[in-house]
Amino acid sequence: MTGYGRGEACEQGLGLIVELVSLNRRNFDISFSMPKEWLSLERSLSEPIRKRVFRGRIQASVRMGHLEGEEQRFWSDVYMEGALKRLSEFARNHGIPFKPTVRDLVEIAALERKASSLPEPDRVMPIAQSALETALNELMEMRECEGKSLAKDLSDRTQSLMQLIGEIQKKSVNIVPQYRILLNERLKKAGLELDLDDERVLKEIALFADRSDFSEEITRLESHIQQFQDYIGSEGQVGRKLEFLTQEINRELNTIGGKANNLHVSKLIIEAKSEVERVREQVQNVE
Repeated sequence: MTGYGRGEACEQGLGLIVELVSLNRRNFDISFSMPKEWLSLERSLSEPIRKRVFRGRIQASVRMGHLEGEEQRFWSDVYMEGALKRLSEFARNHGIPFKPTVRDLVEIAALERKASSLPEPDRVMPIAQSALETALNELMEMRECEGKSLAKDLSDRTQSLMQLIGEIQKKSVNIVPQYRILLNERLKKAGLELDLDDERVLKEIALFADRSDFSEEITRLESHIQQFQDYIGSEGQVGRKLEFLTQEINRELNTIGGKANNLHVSKLIIEAKSEVERVREQVQNVE
């Protein structure tokens, strides 16, 4: 499920910002973006996330930032004055005209900020953990809201599936009688005046009825859909279970489609499989 969370924390003049972005993915994956000097923090910071997120791709960033209420230090006057003095002396020694511009000042300030040393990981860790907790809580709240929307959508779609299965059951009642009529017409066209009560005709109809009987598949379908609906309303990790049930529902529909030998039922099967495909796409986003 998708989501976004942001956390800020400050201690002893050091401010950190942690941002978490959750993207849909079948498996769990996490990546960090932070200064290379802090890469040793990655394992400790990933643990709280792994305990609460079990599916999807998490993109986490940790950076120093100017937090609200803090004064931002863009440059050091001493550094700027020293840099300008050295540049001026270098230009004079080489006979180069030197007149600093605003752009020169901005570039010198940027170099200072880039060159300034980052705080040690041990100092960063507790602040990053505090900011991460806030960001993670915000992320989970957003994912929970999306989860409720997904649950409603999946519930509506399984209700539609149950209605389609009911229609398939109604159509199945006429499959054998229709085959009986069709068989009689074919016998007449072939010039075979066989009575429908003839043993050979009855045997053929019985074999067809056995081949086209999908009552067991219907029973399993209804059971799978009921389990699916039960899991939707339950707590915890259900994504994998829903994914398995979706596969089984699709399997039963394929079997019915192969047995039915009826145009009306085939159309309903196609419609049901289209609904199952939509369910499958949504289920991959469920935790």
